[in-house]
Amino acid sequence: MKDDKIDKIFKIYEVIAYSIGIIVSAIVCFYVLNLQFKNADLTTKIILTPFTLCILYTMGLYVARLFHKDKLEKIFLKSYVVTFLLLWFGLVGFATYSAIKDNQLSMLLFLIPFYVVGIYAFYKFIIKG
Repeated sequence: MKDDKIDKIFKIYEVIAYSIGIIVSAIVCFYVLNLQFKNADLTTKIILTPFTLCILYTMGLYVARLFHKDKLEKIFLKSYVVTFLLLWFGLVGFATYSAIKDNQLSMLLFLIPFYVVGIYAFYKFIIKG
């Protein structure tokens, strides 16, 4: 009897938590899309696109978890990780390009851990899966 109450409380908590996650993701997505389409600058649109995709994948992940759709949850999680890693390596690559262009060896050394973390995340979530 006590376990049934704990299970019910956990399920209610789970529904509330995922619902809040979906609502927050929708608000942030609306805000980022507003920034993306309000500004006519192409560079801003390109930069905000991965953020928008990550927010949409997060919202999809919460919906899949809420309805216990494991396969869909894995698809959204992989999509999120791929998009995030593209953004990660894009930013680190741009920083590397800038450091090489400005001949800053200390900046190149500073970027090594960021490459290591990115490669580790790629191995753990994409290859090892």
